[in-house]
Amino acid sequence: MYAIARGKTTGIVNTWDECKVQIDGYKGAIFKKFDTKEDAEKFIADNVIPPTKNLIAYYDRQKDSWDDDEIEQLKTNYQINEKTICELGLIHRRTPGSISYKLKALELINHNTQARGYHDYKNSELYKEIVENGKVAEIERKIKREAKLKTKMEKKTKNAFNVLMSTESNPPSPPPEETSSALNQCTAEQREAIDAVLAGQTIFLTGPGGTGKSFLLKVLYEEFNKTGKKMAVTAMTGCAALLLGPHAKTLHSWAGVGLGRDSADTIISAISKNGKKKKNWRADCLIIDEVSMMTPDLLELLDKVGRAVRKRRTELMGGLQIVFVGDFYQLPPVADTAKFAFQCQLWNDLVKKTVYLKTIHRQRDPVFQKILLEAREGELSEESYQTLLSRKGLRLKGLQIRPTLLFTRNADVNAINMKELAKLEGEEQVYRVTTVSQYTFDEDCGKSAKDLIHSSKDIPDETDYRLQKLDKDASYVTELRLKIGAQVMYIKNHRDTELGLVNGSRGVVTGLRSDGVMVKFLSMGHDYFVKKHIWQSDDPVFRQQIPLRLAYALTIHKAQGASLDSAMVDIGPATFEYGQAYVALSRVRSLEALYVYDIDKDAFKVHPAVKEYYKGIQLSATSQTPQHQSTPLEDRTDSPCS
Repeated sequence: MYAIARGKTTGIVNTWDECKVQIDGYKGAIFKKFDTKEDAEKFIADNVIPPTKNLIAYYDRQKDSWDDDEIEQLKTNYQINEKTICELGLIHRRTPGSISYKLKALELINHNTQARGYHDYKNSELYKEIVENGKVAEIERKIKREAKLKTKMEKKTKNAFNVLMSTESNPPSPPPEETSSALNQCTAEQREAIDAVLAGQTIFLTGPGGTGKSFLLKVLYEEFNKTGKKMAVTAMTGCAALLLGPHAKTLHSWAGVGLGRDSADTIISAISKNGKKKKNWRADCLIIDEVSMMTPDLLELLDKVGRAVRKRRTELMGGLQIVFVGDFYQLPPVADTAKFAFQCQLWNDLVKKTVYLKTIHRQRDPVFQKILLEAREGELSEESYQTLLSRKGLRLKGLQIRPTLLFTRNADVNAINMKELAKLEGEEQVYRVTTVSQYTFDEDCGKSAKDLIHSSKDIPDETDYRLQKLDKDASYVTELRLKIGAQVMYIKNHRDTELGLVNGSRGVVTGLRSDGVMVKFLSMGHDYFVKKHIWQSDDPVFRQQIPLRLAYALTIHKAQGASLDSAMVDIGPATFEYGQAYVALSRVRSLEALYVYDIDKDAFKVHPAVKEYYKGIQLSATSQTPQHQSTPLEDRTDSPCS
């Protein structure tokens, strides 16, 4: 009889032919012929690999943590080569090759357990499925295909991410390492704004796009916090908040007002029970960027909440100092019947000083500066119009930096996104919105589905109508189509603000699963798994969908506040909103970076109330009327602090 201590299997066989089958091709095989079974068993016991538990301890460690001595010890004691060690180190990491590595581990573990009498492992379902059912070769072939696909997809996603980084503009950057140096870079008008805020004044900081408002806010944030007081930074949209840095949040999230649809009493009660939201309201100063999108109703709601939560009911905003930032010549509030924030008395009661930045830093070309100033005020000259017209129909082929496409209508954006998606190789995965009747709390996305409704027959007609309206109004896509390498945008604000994921974060798809999508976000620099999110309605049923959408093209609304390296804009007859054409043009730094898809001179329009308001600012600068001390810096002399 023959004793096999190390081979494809271990144990005792009766003939040489049986032994030969188990040792042929097995490097380091140990075997010997014996006359008695007792001697054969002793030989196997003396030469077997040490107990399984020692080897498993090595499996559970990452390869990167092994030093040379440990590897040599493994190679000597267990008679396995370095390649196998590397493979074993990746078992628990769930890499695409993990199944293949698991197979090799099974062989080694089985080798140990048989010799030492540990037979329980052979009864496991995994062992039976892989070894006894003969699926080893089939699974290994599948793994090889997946490995090749993974290598190909990694290359594609890396290229796609590089393209995104070249097209995405002005990604959020941390505050300057030496704030004093940044402070020294501020112009006289910017320094005046800083001095006013440090003096405790509530101000309105305005001016054309490109005058350095975002840069000024970063410096202001650092300088204010040096005083020992706390400043909160917010914006009206997630996109705008992202551009202000990792410490910025959306106003609705920071204030705890949700969508702002509930009554003030309901919101105040909810904030009172939420320690984090209450703590937010303890700030000494609040920055609100993109204030042109704020309605008077929201401003008045914040005033009521501030008075109640801060327990200073006789003071405006509960005594909270505000820095309103924005340009009302840009996009107005989204609501159809909404008015501007400056059209309510509370605005005039709060804002006692307007700092008007006039020096444009983003665009250095005086020709382009002139075009933007005319476009902002809705008075585009024929000369400027012809200059813009000359940027239409230019060839994009051969450009190193691909322009970001800006369009006015969602329908155009969707068509472009689907066309770009079709160009990608690989399998397309479709994520359809589902209806949820209940939800439970989830640390990542806030809620997770508990009960899914799979049939519309289970939904009352009235509820179905409301869900259809939710599908129309909400930001999610009812049928989301994705491929690996697709450019996407995150469409909600993540609960964990430290992640830097807000509504507007851009990224590239790196993996697709039925329960979510792996994305490499520009603001994070690494892969992040995006789970499904739940959108609420007014009924006890909700919608669940992946909070992503394709982002090869953007609406002009989504681009407000960004600085793009290059853009192609549609400012033709489809331009329907006040300030829309101006916002589109002012996203780029130079005329050379601007490409025009379509243009209509009538697209450059300004809301009459905005024109009137800025005229009032100029009149206030000359007449020094006590009602509204809002003065452009160039014309202002020292005025008393309000």
